[in-house]
Amino acid sequence: YTVLAHKLPSARSYGEPLTTMINPAANIEFSGIVLGSEEGYCLLASTEGKGFVCQIKDVMTKSRSGKAVLSVKKNYTPLPCQTLNSLNDWVAVTTTEGRLLIYPVSRLPVQNKGQGVQLIKIPPQARKSGEQVCAVNAFSEKQVLIVHSGQRFCKIKRPDRKKYLGERTQRGTLLPKGFRSVDFVKVAD
Repeated sequence: YTVLAHKLPSARSYGEPLTTMINPAANIEFSGIVLGSEEGYCLLASTEGKGFVCQIKDVMTKSRSGKAVLSVKKNYTPLPCQTLNSLNDWVAVTTTEGRLLIYPVSRLPVQNKGQGVQLIKIPPQARKSGEQVCAVNAFSEKQVLIVHSGQRFCKIKRPDRKKYLGERTQRGTLLPKGFRSVDFVKVAD
C-alpha cells in the first residue's frame, strides 16, 4: 500500500483511519513502513530466511487495494522492511536459535517482486524444530547492532563484527551465551 506523507492528517487533528486512504483485505497485518525517495532502496525479507533488495518506486502503487511484492510461504511472516542508506550497507540476519550472519547488501539481488534468495542457511532439522529468522537489519559501516534478549542487551560494534562476517548462504555464528534467545535487534548510531 502507498500513502503519501503530505496526505496524512496534520498534528493538530484527531487523525483519520488508515482505511480512508487504502482498502486492505480481511485479516491483513502491517509489519512496517518504508520512508524514502522513489530512487532509494529497501530490503524485504521473511521469517523463512529469504529476501531481496528493491527500489522504493517498485513497491509503490496507485491502487488503494495494494500490490503484492514479497511472496511469503504458509507458516511464515514478512519482517519489517529495512530502508537502505546505500547499496554499500551491511545486512545482519538473526535466527531464533541465536545465530547471527553479517554480509554486504551487494550480495543480494535487486528484484521487483518475488520471494527472494536465501539469506542464511537453516538446516532442515533445525527448521523442523522451529528455527526461523527473527530479525533482518540493514546498517552502515559506522552504526552499531544492539541485540536484545530479555532485560539484557549486547552491542556489536565494528571490531566485534569480524566473527559474524560470512557469505550469504552460510549458517551464521552463535551469539554469546545469554543472548541466544533473541527478542529483537536494533541499529543505533
